[in-house]
Amino acid sequence: MSRTTDGTNRVDPVDASRRSLIVIVAGTSVVGMTLAALAPAVVGGDRAILTLPTLFQSALILLSTVTLLTLRTGLRVDALMLFIMWETLRGCVAPVILIYVGPADSGFYYRLGTWADARSVLLLGNLFFIVVVVARVTLATVEQSRRRGRAAVLPATCEKLTSGGIPPSALILLGLIGLALRFPSFSAVSGFLAGDVDALQSNDVIAASGLLLASLYLRPLLVVGLVMVIWKRYQEKRRIWPIVPVLLISAIFALASYGLNRGTVAYAVIALVLVFFERSMRTIRLSASFGGIALLGSFFVVVGSLRSSLWVGRSGLDSAPLDVPSVLRSVLSYAGSPLQLSAIVPTVEQASPFGIRSFALSLLSPLPGAPDVSRSQSGMAVYNNIAYHSYVGKDQLLPTWFEGWLSFGIVGVVIIAILTGVMFAVADGLRRNLRTPLGLYGATILTIWIAQAGVTGTSVIEQNILNFALPPLVLAAIGQIRKAPDETPHAFWNLQPKRRVPRHAHGRNSGHSPC
Repeated sequence: MSRTTDGTNRVDPVDASRRSLIVIVAGTSVVGMTLAALAPAVVGGDRAILTLPTLFQSALILLSTVTLLTLRTGLRVDALMLFIMWETLRGCVAPVILIYVGPADSGFYYRLGTWADARSVLLLGNLFFIVVVVARVTLATVEQSRRRGRAAVLPATCEKLTSGGIPPSALILLGLIGLALRFPSFSAVSGFLAGDVDALQSNDVIAASGLLLASLYLRPLLVVGLVMVIWKRYQEKRRIWPIVPVLLISAIFALASYGLNRGTVAYAVIALVLVFFERSMRTIRLSASFGGIALLGSFFVVVGSLRSSLWVGRSGLDSAPLDVPSVLRSVLSYAGSPLQLSAIVPTVEQASPFGIRSFALSLLSPLPGAPDVSRSQSGMAVYNNIAYHSYVGKDQLLPTWFEGWLSFGIVGVVIIAILTGVMFAVADGLRRNLRTPLGLYGATILTIWIAQAGVTGTSVIEQNILNFALPPLVLAAIGQIRKAPDETPHAFWNLQPKRRVPRHAHGRNSGHSPC
């Protein structure tokens, strides 16, 4: 709540939006805490051993919501909030599912550890969560102190979007080039639409080369360019519905052509929504938040079932049923299930094959042109080889902090947590200061991926940043330099709130006012 110049109270859309999302996070943690507390009496047995770390994580989530209320980044959905949402899934929801529903009975990419080791994994996750939150809050406190020292204040909302930089037509052209490289023949299009497994991932016309790499980088720009056209027409009060069907068709070919990867589609849509919502005066209401989360969950379940049915013939395994327990267990794949991660603990305790080499190869593996050894001997590859001994489940992900523990012990967990907090500050700064839709889109994609540090692997986060966040950020930087060559190009990387400085006719500063 803020006070206007006429003395009346006005609802701050940023604070109101954050409170709506915090209610969902806090409510989920309370439910998780309650169910975990009842587990020894209701379930009992080995499963109840997860009660203590689940209660601890739920309490940490509740405390972190207080931090979210006081942390003013000028953003409705900042990196820390997204991270806490994912951590609620990992540390509260997933253990409760394991306690009450249990793990899957089939051997489809599951090799499970012991419940005691799963508890240890959850406690390591608790440590990671604490250090990340402390690191981010510390950086925010330092930033606010520096701002007070300069008599500058962070605005309640970010500055409005500008249409400068790379024009939408150029983005659409680049996206169409990428689409042409991805679908160079009619057979590539028909195979994709028919759901052929190979056609969903690539084509048989252009061999793996720099052209396919360019296609991978360029295709999402088509959707971004079309959304920018719609935004511009909306501002000009022109009809936008004729472009909507084109946008939907383009999104299918441009975003779903990465092996029908659900994250590629969903995160692009979420990023575009946040780009325009963060720069408006609208409030994210509680009902809209619930609806968005339900829609996102339904999308992942439906598309996941479709994807599994298409891949089942290739794997030779039975498709997973769509009953309630199976749907709940599917959440574990996205939440760093402690029972799956704990499968590696006995091997590590005896003679760990992990270390600085495997971790370095994990960082190297997503880079274009990286040697094959970076993929065959990375930390994730070593883990899958030990845990599964087969081709099934070779892409089982290691969360960043767990690979840090495997490679460096507790110190690795702490270091990765601190680096994660630093990355949150960088991403929030970019989103707060960039003003073009293209730059904000890249920064938002960056935020979405690094916020998954608790549930996703280092190499996966790095690869998606390289593929989907870096290209728009680089183009936005080029567009800014091209637009204003007389201004310092380093403003793109300036993470402090901008302040307009009126200038004297001869270029001397005559004063300043906060943004």
